[in-house]
Amino acid sequence: MAQLVELVTSNPQTFRNRLTTYDAERVATGFAINWFWLKRHGERGWRMLETLGKAGVRLESSAGRMIDSVIAGETIVGYFVSTISVFPRFPAAEPVLGWGMMRDGTPVANRGMAITRAARSPNSARLLLDFILSERGQIAFAEGGLVAYRPDVAGKAKHHLTDLARAVGERNLIIFSYDPDLADRSKIEAFLARWKRVFGGEHGSDFPARRPLTYLALYPRAIPGIIVGIGFLWTFLLIPGLGAIRNTVFGLTLAFIARYIPYGFGAVSPALLRIGEELDRAARVVGAGWTTTAARILLPLLRGALYSGYALLFITFLKEYASAVFLFARGSEVMGTTMIELWRQGDSGPVAALAVVQVGITALWLAVARRLVGGDLHV
Repeated sequence: MAQLVELVTSNPQTFRNRLTTYDAERVATGFAINWFWLKRHGERGWRMLETLGKAGVRLESSAGRMIDSVIAGETIVGYFVSTISVFPRFPAAEPVLGWGMMRDGTPVANRGMAITRAARSPNSARLLLDFILSERGQIAFAEGGLVAYRPDVAGKAKHHLTDLARAVGERNLIIFSYDPDLADRSKIEAFLARWKRVFGGEHGSDFPARRPLTYLALYPRAIPGIIVGIGFLWTFLLIPGLGAIRNTVFGLTLAFIARYIPYGFGAVSPALLRIGEELDRAARVVGAGWTTTAARILLPLLRGALYSGYALLFITFLKEYASAVFLFARGSEVMGTTMIELWRQGDSGPVAALAVVQVGITALWLAVARRLVGGDLHV
């Protein structure tokens, strides 16, 4: 790792935004690697990571993505990459890919296994465990890219713990343990907070304005509806050409959308984060442009989230009145403003009737939306 830091320091332009590693915030493997590596190296380790963070590090959810980005030329070096994703690539990847162990501290992960009490086939699970721990099982797992540890398969297994110890020195093996500090939630949160500061906070996109746009999309939720309505009223009055839509359904729609963008953003954003970058790369490989990728890949995968967002916005728009108070006119009333006008006139009967209609429309729409989304909606 010290060699990588030295390379990055001496060649800043070459390595600028060309490094890749695990996202320790979102990936348990990445968290564990960073946790135990920093336990060994302490503040010196944090300083090394800060140097890499300043250079720009592309955070990934899997070692496979890291390797793909290096092969594609999007990045130059990946560090803390799991060997189970590296070893099976060879010898085919030898012309374009190299690898090495960190001689100043190579993390070694223990892969725990257990049979649960509710296991439907506990005896089959015991047989699998017996095989994995057997001589044949250890050799087979080493062929697949893992590292065998049984002493009697040293020299037989393709990758063995003793080989790793000889390569980097036994004292340079950072073997994962059951650290009591991992049971302290406050220590984990403090660790992740510092790690995020080192690597610039949120990731997932290379777009420079991604964070300001996120805040911009969420900000309208903090503004009262009446203020939104007044803001749009003055916008329509002061900007030439917009006065024509001031008292129309179109003007009301713009105000409603501006206020409730956070609802739609909240419905779609989690689904979008779950879509891996490899789909975009695969589309580019076959020549698809951005519009084709969005239409053929993103939209089908986001269909459920979009339906949920639309259902939520429909119900929210149906009951909204605060944003419309200064924008409606005769012929462009919404249900909320109509109920307020009737209440002011003392006509409580029509108000109750409209409330029942509103509840009925909401229930009907929820039933339709549930069928579209294929699950439960909680609004």
